[in-house]
Amino acid sequence: MVIRFTIGDSELGKVLVAASDKGICSVSLRESEVALEESLRAQFPRAELRRDDQSLSQDLATVLARIAGRNLDRSLTLDLHGTDFQREVWNELLAIPPGSTRSYLDVAQAIDHPTAQPPGAEGEGRLRRRLGVGATSGKLPVLAAARIATPAERGTGV
Repeated sequence: MVIRFTIGDSELGKVLVAASDKGICSVSLRESEVALEESLRAQFPRAELRRDDQSLSQDLATVLARIAGRNLDRSLTLDLHGTDFQREVWNELLAIPPGSTRSYLDVAQAIDHPTAQPPGAEGEGRLRRRLGVGATSGKLPVLAAARIATPAERGTGV
C-alpha cells in the first residue's frame, strides 16, 4: 500500500494529512515534521510512504480550514482505518452538524454504547479512551465539524 502525505502549519501546530488511493486515512497534529512522519510510519508500518505536497494541497487546505473553524461543510473523501468500533465513533463524530456540541456520553449513546461513567473529568477520561477519541488515539476526529464539550461547559457529568 502506498500512503501519500503532506505537512502544513496550523494554529495548533504542525498538521500531517495522509491519503491512500481511497481517501484521507490520517490527520495528525504534532510539534515537528519528524514527529509527524514517525507517527505515520508507526500507524502504517507496512506502507510505502511518499511525501506529495502538490497532489494533497487541496486536502491540506480543507483540513487547515476545518481546524480554523472555516468551510465546515466542505466534504472530504475518507479511508477510515481502525476497528469497527473506532470507525463507528468516527462516523458519528463526522455526522454531528457544523458548530454543534456533543459530550462523549452523547456520542457513546448515539452509537448504542451507553457506557455508564461517573461524572467529572475522571469518568470522562475513561469514556474518551473507550471511544478512541483521546489526543493520542484519534486519527481523524479533528475533521469533525463539531466539538466535544468539556464537563465545565456542561455543568456536571460526562
